[in-house]
Amino acid sequence: MSFAQTIIVGNIGRSEAVRYSAEGNAACNFSVAVNESYTKNGERVESTEWYRCVAYRRTAEIVGEYGVKGKQVLVRGKRKTRSYEKDGHTKSVTELVVHEFQLLGGRSDAVPADIPLQARKPAQQG
Repeated sequence: MSFAQTIIVGNIGRSEAVRYSAEGNAACNFSVAVNESYTKNGERVESTEWYRCVAYRRTAEIVGEYGVKGKQVLVRGKRKTRSYEKDGHTKSVTELVVHEFQLLGGRSDAVPADIPLQARKPAQQG
């Protein structure tokens, strides 16, 4: 049996609106910045690593509701690389497929309850 997962703690840099498939399944793309700092030759060095993330179903709706830019989060998931065609060229992208999304920080960092939902599931057409 094989198993791999990635856990990151960082700040949301960008979050797109939740979108829904024809079957009604939610999806949301967002990015997370992980900042590192260390000392090299007596000088402080800072770097930022960006992670592309994609959440599905209820997790996507939670990201759409509460995943505001700058918010500190913990994200756990599986790294996946996919390919696609653009302008006649094959491109590939590596994303973190999110299995767990947690907001971090104290109550003062909490999103106010009166902020409207950023995305709502469209009404079913019959």
